[in-house]
This record gives sequence, structure tokens and C-alpha cells, in this order.
Amino acid sequence: MKFDLRAILNISEACLPVKYLGVPLISTKLTHSDCVILKERMLRRIQSWSNKLLSFGGHAQLIISVLFSIQVYLPSIFILPQKITKEIESMLSAFLWKGVELKSFGGKVAWSSMCLPKCEGGLGFKRVKEWNRAAMLRHLWALCKKEDIFWVKWIHSYVIKNHCIWSMNLLTDSSWTLQKIFGLRSVGQKFILSKIGNGLSTFLWLDNWHTLNWPFISGIWESSGLQPW
Repeated sequence: MKFDLRAILNISEACLPVKYLGVPLISTKLTHSDCVILKERMLRRIQSWSNKLLSFGGHAQLIISVLFSIQVYLPSIFILPQKITKEIESMLSAFLWKGVELKSFGGKVAWSSMCLPKCEGGLGFKRVKEWNRAAMLRHLWALCKKEDIFWVKWIHSYVIKNHCIWSMNLLTDSSWTLQKIFGLRSVGQKFILSKIGNGLSTFLWLDNWHTLNWPFISGIWESSGLQPW
């Protein structure tokens, strides 16, 4: 049957994980090999800059406006392996201090210090892991807001159902990514305020709808022993 469909539709057969809109279609966590393309894209862009006489300020501006934006898309959808985030930051640090030569030595200040806000003595670069974490919180916001997205509707219909998103336990066979998103609940809860309205979609004791209610919710997280990702 599949051979007939291939002939009719004039398409070739591929193996998982295939890509859709530039991202792999997988239910497990991303591996290092899945993310190497991010490093390769950055490296190609750096190697395309033939001017080796850029100032330190020029390097910093290229990191902020060009290099960091290359890796924005994938971390907004998946959680990156820690190894790849370290490699990306190592490449950015090498470019900052040594330019297109990308020498891994000679950095005068640690990358973590360069990522501090300017008012604290840094240059305001974003940490890749922290950006990844903040981007994944966007999915938690979409679930709480019940946005008109197929993925959100599916999660509410088959996973959350009528439970409170803040207190429910995921099934053991839930996907790795979903477990990580739910692991951020203790971080995102204090930033998401429920508007009661008619009260049908608000959990009186568990939703953050009043300033006096947050200490109670915070106590639940502390007593549960759950740790945010």
C-alpha cells in the first residue's frame, strides 16, 4: 500500500526523525547530534566574515544581533542538551576575544561574568540555557491560557483534562519534553495570575488569583519536594 502511495504522490520514504519547519519530529529529548546544526550555522556565519580587524565592540554587537539570533528558534521549541549549550557559549566567547580565529584560550573574563547586565559590570549577553528555560516557560503560559493551538488542545483533552495544572501529577509515560515543561511550574506559577471571571476555570485553593493565595501555593511546592528544571 505504501508503495502505491509513494508512486501516486511522487514522494520518497524517509526515516525518523524527519524535520518539519526546520525542527525534528521526535517525542524524546534532543540529542547532541540533533543540535550540532546550530554550531555549524554559527561557524559558517563567523567564517563568512572576512574582516579580521573588527573591534571588541564589533564582536560584541555581532554576537548580540547575529550569532545569538541563529539559535533562538530551536530552543524555543525543545530543551537543548547541556553539552551543546556549553559548546555554543564557548564558541561565542572565543569569537568575542579572538574573532574569526575562534581560539579557545586567551579570554580575559569568564563568559558568565560577560552575561551579567551592564549595570552589574557585564555586557548583557544572554546565557543560552537561561534563554532556553525562559522560552520553554512560554509553553506553560500557552497551557494556562488555553491558547487556540492544536498541541495545547491535545494536552488539555488527554493529559490535563479537568485537573489543576499546578497540582496534578503527570503519567509516567508522558513525553520527556512535557515532563520538563511541567517541571517549570514552580518557576512560572508566581508570574501567572488567574482572572476569576465566572470562576468556572479557576481553582480556589491552587490558582494564583490573589496575593494572599500565593504563600499557600508556594508552601505546596516546598512540601512536595519538586525541583524546577
